[in-house]
Amino acid sequence: MKNQLLRLALTLIVVLPIASARAADILVIVDSSGSMQESTPDGVSRIDAAKSALLGLPASLRDHNVGVMLFGHRTTSRQAGACQDIELRLPIAPFVEAEYQLTIAALQPLGATPIANSLLLGRDVLLARQRETQKSVIVVTDGNETCGGDPVEVAKMLREAGFNIKIHVVGFDVDRQQEMQLRSIASAGGGEYVLARDASELRKALPEMVHTALRTTVVEELERRELVVDRFDSDALGDEWTVIRPDFERYAAVDGELLIVSQHSDDENNSPHLGDWHDTDKTKNVVQRTAPIVANDYEVSVDLDLAISSLGQGAALQLRADDHHVIELAYSAHPYGNNIERKFTMCKILGDHVASVSSSLATGTASDADQMTLKIVKRGLVFTGFVKIADPKTGKVEWREVGLQAAPGFESAHPALIAANGWENRPEATATFDHFMVHENVLKRTVSDTQPEDAAFFTVFDNTAAFENDFVILDPSKMHMGLNRGLNIVSQYGIPGDESDPLKNLVLLNRELPKGNYEIEVQATTRLTNQNSDVGIALFQDHRSALFLGHAAFGGGGYNYDPQLQFDKVLGDERTGTRQWLSHVRGKQVTLVFKITKRGRKYTAEVYAPTEKKDERAWIRIGEQTLLRFQPRLGFYAWNRSAETYGRGPAHEVNICFERVVVRPID
Repeated sequence: MKNQLLRLALTLIVVLPIASARAADILVIVDSSGSMQESTPDGVSRIDAAKSALLGLPASLRDHNVGVMLFGHRTTSRQAGACQDIELRLPIAPFVEAEYQLTIAALQPLGATPIANSLLLGRDVLLARQRETQKSVIVVTDGNETCGGDPVEVAKMLREAGFNIKIHVVGFDVDRQQEMQLRSIASAGGGEYVLARDASELRKALPEMVHTALRTTVVEELERRELVVDRFDSDALGDEWTVIRPDFERYAAVDGELLIVSQHSDDENNSPHLGDWHDTDKTKNVVQRTAPIVANDYEVSVDLDLAISSLGQGAALQLRADDHHVIELAYSAHPYGNNIERKFTMCKILGDHVASVSSSLATGTASDADQMTLKIVKRGLVFTGFVKIADPKTGKVEWREVGLQAAPGFESAHPALIAANGWENRPEATATFDHFMVHENVLKRTVSDTQPEDAAFFTVFDNTAAFENDFVILDPSKMHMGLNRGLNIVSQYGIPGDESDPLKNLVLLNRELPKGNYEIEVQATTRLTNQNSDVGIALFQDHRSALFLGHAAFGGGGYNYDPQLQFDKVLGDERTGTRQWLSHVRGKQVTLVFKITKRGRKYTAEVYAPTEKKDERAWIRIGEQTLLRFQPRLGFYAWNRSAETYGRGPAHEVNICFERVVVRPID
């Protein structure tokens, strides 16, 4: 297990370039201080172990600009200038294997450990390069700073220098105290820390990163543009707004505010779509922006004051394509025994399909108007609702997340503001809106799009025509799947291996896997938010013969849920599997690498995932399955194990974005 953890962690250390037409700049800083003469627990000198491991990297470095910096290699620690014994032995340039090997092979350990000064010199070297190019610094050392510098502060300074850089640290045969500083350097530098205890671990770990699919996904906000600001200062809404089903007696722009008086919609069966408080195709006075938002990523917000005094009252910020395609963040009153509950709901309506997530604020009516800011944030196909409001118990004002909805195919969104009464013969309430804003977020999201030389199949899901050629979809549902910075699949109820109620949107690679042994690595980002969700990859022959490697959430008792990693086998009517708990990521967005290795008839599953330690990741072995006469295809899935969640109504829909796939034959 320890070697597996190290292999993955070191995968991140190299961080070969993240999706770019331009090669990355990689600076390897190697400790050649006197302590590197010492032997590791397996009897090899530390410097020889480091040489052996570093000489195994050329295949990883071939497509990039690589430099090698040494310290402690010319002057003993007792000589003058030991702390200045730092040399850029190999300037950063397109990788030349012969020069790299000669540089590494010539290492001789002598002197001190000036890590801080080495990073400072590295900063100057990297600043001379093109600023927009991705940059990685890899420090390989067997100890702490010995020259009085503060490498943690220097690492932090490099991260704040305004260019794309990460600093990774390999601690080789270090003790716990030394490890604390090295881990802090990596954390301050936005990178990863890995501990290799002996030569064997280091030799196995470094070459493994050549074959690892994970390339850290980076999301940068390049610009935040203000598209709309409306304080409702005039006495009329103007042409920028359109009122759907207007009732002129119950809305007006007055004194710098938009007032909408709630009323009941004429619903014959009194069973509206959204939480029993309004019906999207009958609500009156839908105050909607005339022009849609034209952007892939954006934020819409508005201030709202509303005093709820009766069941059914509510107000909302919406994104509308039409009456039957709506994303909504609402504040409304719902039944709660003999009382009422004031809560927030993040909901989507796509035709006849409705899904919602809610968050309670308080029970009972409000003595005064609740003052809040509603905000919907769109990132790709995912819409997340936030509310800024005072906590009823503490009075502290802060942002809280209500929930998210993934909505493939939801386009041409018009922001809208509404107020409504969901129940007949109830008092009206006045919703006061102010400070409406729309901001476009110009984001750059990058993931390695360089195909490994040994790959039998590779994709980053960036081409619709290629996707349609390379994949087939079983039981397709367009409103639950789409391409946007990856393959997005939204979970829905269905049962893997069940022919009568099958898994929906099972995406299968439309080609054979390599003959003999092979390895599959798939990078994906997701977040589980309630019980009974399951997302991941599959080796699928048919409904009665399949393997599923996934990130799943099972009931932890009552309303709780426990995230885990699982590797299940479906064979006929039987389903067996193994699990590893991942409770520390509950409710968090995580990027995982799913890995299945086939050797003979045995299939081994691993997942590269966050550990309980901050900023640390590791390979986690999930288990092994044996299947005979098995000729599967690679699949991608997201499903809910049940239609309902304990005590919370319909199960939340979960989105997973598959970002990078590598299939390669192995010996």
